[in-house]
Amino acid sequence: MLRKNFVFFTLLFYIVISMVSTLNADNTTEYSLGKITVTGEFILPTKQTGDSIYTGTKVTKNGIELAGESGSNSVYETFSLLPGINIESKDPYGLSDKNVRIRGIKNYYSGMAVNGIPNYGIMPIGPREDIYDMENMESISIYKGATPSDMNTGTGNRGGSVDLTFRKPLDKLSASIKEAFGSDSYSKTFLRIDSGKLPTDTKMFASYSYADADMWRGKGDLGEREHINFGISQEITDKFSSELYFNFNNSNRNFFMPLTYEEAKDVDSYYSKHYNSTFYANPSKDVNYYDFNKGNFINRDIFAIFKYQFSDSIATSIKPYFSTEDANYFETTTKTTPTGKNYLDLKKMRKSDKYGVIPEVSMNFQSLNITTGYWFESFDLDKSVKIYGITPKGITYKGYQYYGKNDNRGVIHSPYLKLSQNIDKFTWQGGLKYFYYEEPEIKGYSGGKYDPDLTVSKSNFDKLLPTAGIGYKLNQHIETYLNYGKNYMRPYAYVPITNLYSANKTKFKASGILLDDIFKDWKMETSDNVDFGLRFNTKYIEINSTIFYGKHYDLLTNIFDPTVGINYYQNVGDATSYGAELETFIYPLEGLILFFNPSYTNITFDNDFTRVQNGKKYSVKIEGNQLPDTPEWIIKTGFIYRINNFEINPNINWIDTRYGDATNNDSLPSYTLVNLGLSYNIKKILSFNNIKLSLEFKNLFNKKYISVIDASDDSESGTTSYYSGSPFSTIFSISANF
Repeated sequence: MLRKNFVFFTLLFYIVISMVSTLNADNTTEYSLGKITVTGEFILPTKQTGDSIYTGTKVTKNGIELAGESGSNSVYETFSLLPGINIESKDPYGLSDKNVRIRGIKNYYSGMAVNGIPNYGIMPIGPREDIYDMENMESISIYKGATPSDMNTGTGNRGGSVDLTFRKPLDKLSASIKEAFGSDSYSKTFLRIDSGKLPTDTKMFASYSYADADMWRGKGDLGEREHINFGISQEITDKFSSELYFNFNNSNRNFFMPLTYEEAKDVDSYYSKHYNSTFYANPSKDVNYYDFNKGNFINRDIFAIFKYQFSDSIATSIKPYFSTEDANYFETTTKTTPTGKNYLDLKKMRKSDKYGVIPEVSMNFQSLNITTGYWFESFDLDKSVKIYGITPKGITYKGYQYYGKNDNRGVIHSPYLKLSQNIDKFTWQGGLKYFYYEEPEIKGYSGGKYDPDLTVSKSNFDKLLPTAGIGYKLNQHIETYLNYGKNYMRPYAYVPITNLYSANKTKFKASGILLDDIFKDWKMETSDNVDFGLRFNTKYIEINSTIFYGKHYDLLTNIFDPTVGINYYQNVGDATSYGAELETFIYPLEGLILFFNPSYTNITFDNDFTRVQNGKKYSVKIEGNQLPDTPEWIIKTGFIYRINNFEINPNINWIDTRYGDATNNDSLPSYTLVNLGLSYNIKKILSFNNIKLSLEFKNLFNKKYISVIDASDDSESGTTSYYSGSPFSTIFSISANF
């Protein structure tokens, strides 16, 4: 119903705006996306406001389109050509959750912002990267190492930062529509209407999309996914302007069944293994029933941007925002007790709301750029876990596994300053951010009653986060830079620790350890990141090379505490990372772009850990081992060839050996994936402009491989979940403007 009503009202909106726009003849010109060039503009370095050194990589609108249909549903999928990033997907459309490693760091520990507004959630912690239609994005920038001081990244940025920019309401009246169809009943409808500039100097857009697909193995759906986006901009005076954006996303999906390591090693035999499609009225079988493993996820975001230009050299902005998240998802598990096995379905719930404001001032005095601002946020991040027993009649509620009630709201205070300057061939930049995070008191409940032993008092954490960089332009073709930045990750894993404490409360209390004591000892994780870059650019070739080094401190690690005789998470892990990345684009002929983007990543823990099992202590030998799920080498290569209206884009990804555990005992072999994209562009048919017909072939040679290795960085053998990658898939899409 929502889908039909929104399409109707959106088309009505287009008709009304068309009539209004006739009041101003200059606004009736049809909008054109413009010519797609062959100069490699689809993937470029980028810089934040006030930066003088390129420290990140930007994927432009052309690059987003090049990522294909999966890139239209997922932020991370748009980075598929970039070195140093391993994207592991469970489906070919970007609809399911995914694992991403950026220079070996899991995407849970990455930051994300949209037009400068932080995007994050909890349980699991980290960005919500699948809540946008990428057709509405103008560009996406990623910082793999140091993050500019004026970028606010939510829970942390130890794993890099992503910055998205919405495509603003357009100056001309227009509409864009896209229909896509693919294997496993995939379909997506996207519609966007732009009002153009009205006589009141107002511009608006509204968009709607609906996507769905069957699971490629077994019964279940990857959707429905409904998305609404709205934007309005208003020129109030020559110096004062405003923008308002609203984003809504509602996803329902079933989950893929994980494989064990033994099954993953024999992927040919277990490639299509999935949850049971039939309910057997037998708990030992129904613990693997597909409809007991599913979730619903709703996200809403609204923010405004007010800008005032005091003079040519001084500008201000203020960004108020409000966002909510409601998620309920079920995951089955088996718990072994002295009396036998209990088959359970855990309902994990998160309900959060955040509001905040970011005022900022930018100043330009001759060659010196200054940006200063303040990020304030108030949040209520509510989380709980309910237990349902699996019975022959279905599931029966058995109470809470975890329930904590926030006594108040938490707050973030984060002032920042950034300076940059160009002096002849030299450039420099520096910045300082102060991050203060306050978690409210959390009242714990057990058996439906208040339990003071599970209550955690108010806590706070803070860090100074400096950045600094210098660059030098040797000549018109060669430039180099050296960049440093300290990144952070605020505490997480509250629910696992609380559940562990609750199950072993007698032992902890006998040792004089309260749950509150554990959390008081927690620290913020930090990392020092250094990048050395060299860029070479001529008419026929563009080379961007980077050597990076990182030291990671106080990582939350599961180790043995001799005081209580139990393993639990503590901030004791340190790690070292280093490597190199190369982006190479060659233009040998008109219309032809060759790319070769390899990367090497080495990331290891600095020390072994001690743990206990069945009353016996043992050493986990992980010092010097590659972190799980992190290939040392990744090679991404291919070409883009455009002749007349036709484009062909074959690309090859080679992923090196990966491990499923920190001891590097459980290894999986390297694999190669080949994808092929074809498209044909037509300038005009009737009232439609820029018609594009696209055909994608994913996993062209139907390679059977393990895509996702879902492992914690300190995991041992037997604790990791594996997911096979999707088979050969075909996607057809048609898009047009009118």
